[in-house]
Amino acid sequence: MESAVVPEGVVSASLPRRAACYLIDLAVFVIPACPAVLLLIPKGFIPVPGPGILGLLTIAVIGAVYGLVLAAMLSKTGQSAGGRLLGLRVLAEDAKAPAPFGQTVKRGIASLGGLLLAGVGPLIFVVEFRKRGNDQDTWLHRLGESTVIDINAGVDPLNPAPSYYSPVIEDWVRPGTAAMVKVFPPKLPVWSDHSRPAVTAAPQPSVPQVATPSAPARPRLPRWVVPAVQGVVAVVVIGALSITSAWGVGFLQPLERPTRPNQISAANLALLKPPLTAGAGTGFPGYEVGPVWRKPLSATAQATAAQAGTFIFDNRALTILDNATGTVLSEQAIDGDVLFAQETQISGEPGMVWRIGDTLHGWVPSLGKAAAVTAKIPADAAISTAGTDLLITARDGKLSTLTKTGLTELTAIEGKIALGVDGDKLLSAKYSGSLTLSSPDAKTRQDVPLNAPEENQQVMKWVTAGHGLAVILWSAFPDSHDPQNPVTVAVYRESTGELLSSMDISYSRVEEDPAWVRGNGFVWAAFAGYAYNQSIGLPVLDLKAQGIKRSGILADGVLGANDEGPVFIQSNKVTPYNGVTPLAISPSGAIVKTKDNEILVFAAK
Repeated sequence: MESAVVPEGVVSASLPRRAACYLIDLAVFVIPACPAVLLLIPKGFIPVPGPGILGLLTIAVIGAVYGLVLAAMLSKTGQSAGGRLLGLRVLAEDAKAPAPFGQTVKRGIASLGGLLLAGVGPLIFVVEFRKRGNDQDTWLHRLGESTVIDINAGVDPLNPAPSYYSPVIEDWVRPGTAAMVKVFPPKLPVWSDHSRPAVTAAPQPSVPQVATPSAPARPRLPRWVVPAVQGVVAVVVIGALSITSAWGVGFLQPLERPTRPNQISAANLALLKPPLTAGAGTGFPGYEVGPVWRKPLSATAQATAAQAGTFIFDNRALTILDNATGTVLSEQAIDGDVLFAQETQISGEPGMVWRIGDTLHGWVPSLGKAAAVTAKIPADAAISTAGTDLLITARDGKLSTLTKTGLTELTAIEGKIALGVDGDKLLSAKYSGSLTLSSPDAKTRQDVPLNAPEENQQVMKWVTAGHGLAVILWSAFPDSHDPQNPVTVAVYRESTGELLSSMDISYSRVEEDPAWVRGNGFVWAAFAGYAYNQSIGLPVLDLKAQGIKRSGILADGVLGANDEGPVFIQSNKVTPYNGVTPLAISPSGAIVKTKDNEILVFAAK
């Protein structure tokens, strides 16, 4: 198709001015729409995504209406707010009138589609424009049968310059071309002897012409005022509609509204349903590269793993393997049945402790191939792993902890119950709800008050203290063990007493799962059928609502089983796995035991 002939003096708009015009018109929508989108995410999508999707669709409809308004402006005057501000006009391809509404809409849709396709459309337009020097033959304007002109640099076909004509007729023709005109009437002949020549009166001076004063010109507004007002009005209207829609969508969520700071709704948490994702063929969810190394086990061997290494108890011998390489770090003799083995910290270093009879053994990587630390403890001594370090409580009330040099005695705080040891601090609690952090000799101490979430609540149970957190069960009826008794699980920061989270549940949930269980790596914990993130003290999943029966905790996920078999549930997904028994997740990868009695390590993909 041949290009239309444009009027003389019309100048095609340059690429920078076109881009600036498009950005201005786009900003009029994007600037007020962004706060609305931020309001929607994540509140509009949690716990159910429907309201959030509805909110985004509403904002998209507002954007479509804004696009139609722009098309109407362009089809009437050829100018949007950006065009008026920069002196650009969109006209039909012959540059004599604005493009029709339908062609303008078609051009706008094509331009938006090209932009959404990774910017391919605008890139092709730029290449074509730079090659030809005008937009007559570019794909976008061929499709829309239009052109963009710069009325500041050239003529404006819709507003031609006014023509002025002189009131003097002689000024209308060129000099020398005026026709020769005879003067009438002709001179009369003398017809009488008594005739007298006419007396011509002396010319009278002409009346002076008084100049008519011109009316003062009205002051003209600066060119930028009208488009600026248009832009501001559009921003306000779009912002009001978008933000109101986003705010209103929040009421569509089936959420309970918190009535106190840091309150978590158990009903809302039950609605969170991480999606089921495809399981890996080999390895463990998220760790499918490898195996990096493997270690066969005998039929009688028992294996466990921690951040310090992989521990294999077999035939009165303990072999400790490096998690990264599988090489032997240490070999220890075992002189009895291992009653328990637990990941812990010894003198500030991640390690493993195990008990044989009345002897406690501990090993950390810095010991290397040296013998494990041993310490005799009373047969009836209670061992707490609530804190980062062990707390050993004898029947007579004496307290101690295991270090690389053996047992270190701790001084009990009078009137308080020892709960755990975090590093060099003994954690002791008073039933009323205060926590005390003291040095081993109790010469320095810090009392941390832990306030009830509600004024009428009292301490029903101290759940745990350690790893930077203190957890208390509060109730308005602390002596009632009725399954329907409402109780509040409150999690505090142990160093300051700051309330990190509180959640109202029924006492029956506590009876079903009464212990605070920390997982491998001490990232997540579980209590009352809920998974907690220990770094922030917040409940992240209702395991019971997911239909998951918990069997273990690894890093930031929970091991369990549903109708599909074993699964690994995390805050954002549920992934099935099979053929392996997970032991631990370390920086080196996932350590698993296979059905063939073999230890494998898989790295993250």
